[in-house]
Order: sequence, then C-alpha cells, then structure tokens
Amino acid sequence: MFRSDDSNPSSSPRAALTRRSALRSAAATAMLGPLFKATAGQASAQTSVNKLSAPSTLKITDMRTCRVAANYDYPIIKIYTNQGVYGLGEVRDAGVEGIALVDLGSDFPGRSSFGARWNHIGSGYELSASFYDGFNYLPDLQGTFNPLANAIEFVRTYPELRLYGVDAAVPLRWFTIKTEAAYYTSPDREQDEYVIYVVQLERQTKELSIVAGYAGDAITARTPTLQFSPELGFARAVLAHAQYTIDSNRSVAVDTAVRQNGRGSWLRAEYSQAFGQHWRATGGYSWIRGDDGDFLGQYHRNSFALLALRYSF
Repeated sequence: MFRSDDSNPSSSPRAALTRRSALRSAAATAMLGPLFKATAGQASAQTSVNKLSAPSTLKITDMRTCRVAANYDYPIIKIYTNQGVYGLGEVRDAGVEGIALVDLGSDFPGRSSFGARWNHIGSGYELSASFYDGFNYLPDLQGTFNPLANAIEFVRTYPELRLYGVDAAVPLRWFTIKTEAAYYTSPDREQDEYVIYVVQLERQTKELSIVAGYAGDAITARTPTLQFSPELGFARAVLAHAQYTIDSNRSVAVDTAVRQNGRGSWLRAEYSQAFGQHWRATGGYSWIRGDDGDFLGQYHRNSFALLALRYSF
C-alpha cells in the first residue's frame, strides 16, 4: 500500500482505498493534526478550516506518507481533500508496509433468532432455565492473503450461537446463595465453545447491599478464527458489589473485579443524587490496572472519571 514516500492512491487499481474508508480514517485521526505542524503555513491551515464546506462534494485529492524510525518502523499517512480538510493516520499493530488490508464488508445472518426462559419458585429456592438459538452479535474476522493484489482480504461473519443456561437462588439465614451457568455452543463451529459460571453470596442489611462471588470458565472447543469474547475477559475473577442508599435521593455504590492471576483489576466508585422530581446527577471514577497480556490489564490506560446530569420526563 505504501510503495514510495509520495504515493498516490489513484495510480494503483489495487490500492483498495475507498472514499468512505478514507473519510473514516481522516475523521478518526484529525485530532492528531496539531502534533504534526512543521511549518507556519501548515499551522495557519489548521486554524482556517472552511466551516461552510459541502460534505457531499468532498473529494480526496492526494495522499502522502512518511516513515517514523523507532523501535520498529511505521508509516504516517496524510490525506488531502479539495476543501482544505486533511486527515492523519498511523499504521501500527500488525501493519506491514507494502501489504494492504482490504475490507470486504460483512456477511449478515439470513434468519431470525429465538429465545425462551422458564422460571419456578419453590419452598426455599428459585430455579430458572433458559435457551437461545441465534447468532453472536460480535463478528469474527475471516481473513485470507491475496498474493496477486499483495493484500490481506477480510470479511466479518456472525457465527451461529446456541446457549443453554440455568440459575438458582437459595435464601439462608445470613445470606442468599446465587449461582448461574451458561454453555455457549457454535453449531457452525465458527467460534469457541465454553461454559461460564458464577457463584455469589448476597446479603441485604437495611439500606446496605453486599454481593461477592467468583466467576469461572471452561473452554470445551477452540476454533482458529479471530474472535472477541468480552464475557470471558471477566471470568476467572473475584467480583464484588456494594451499594448503600443514604436516603430517598442519594446513594453510593462500589464495584470491583480482580483477576485470579493478579494481572488485571477494575474498581468503580459512584455517587448519585436526585434534585427534585426530574433531575439526577451522577459522579464516579473507574480505575483499571494490570498487565498488557490480560483482558482487564490491557486497558490500564483507560481509567476515567464520569460526571452525568440526567433529566427524566
């Protein structure tokens, strides 16, 4: 894709660069513009964007690249348009110079999904069972290398998903035992098959609610597809939740998840207060720590604070 420092996408029929994909890259990377102001002319262009431009007539006119030499080399891309708007992008994380990534779109399912749930409340216990037959809402990526185009072509597919679940609750004198399990199967063998289970203890003392438990998993079958299963990322972890209702308008809550290998943890604290009948303000902070190789730990740079104001009709 990057054969020279002044490559022009219009000169190669196999560049696989569409206007829509280029605009997505330009929009996602425009915030990096101030970091690459090398001349006074570029600085003035940054502050003189035509706000009355017509998006329907926006066209890509040129693309330039440069190579950054670091612990490994990676290209920086700059896309020019006919309205003075430009976009900057960085190729990294498995990006290889000279090999293009071609998005062939999505292969959507051709049928509907079905689900059912049964519940029974007995003397001193509650039991439920559930069933789902449909598709995973998170796609897999199926990729192949095209040597003629020197490109990796990939398509998004939505694997078939068949789920069997069961959960139960037994109240005791000091606390309530709750447990649930779900078996994820893939009839078309396009995703891993696994069991996820949770065992927890819950206690309610006046206005204070405390829940603590453990989430585990067991992989029963693996597939070579590139997939993302966030529910597995929170398994093999100790989970806890505490909430205290101060009064009818105020409450405070704390949630946490700590991986059993100690390589990832998540902590969230939140305070909420209502004002009158319609307004509610919520403030909180999420703190994430861990190693890059762990599902939770890899987001250790994404800790954030939240302040929200909600109006209810």
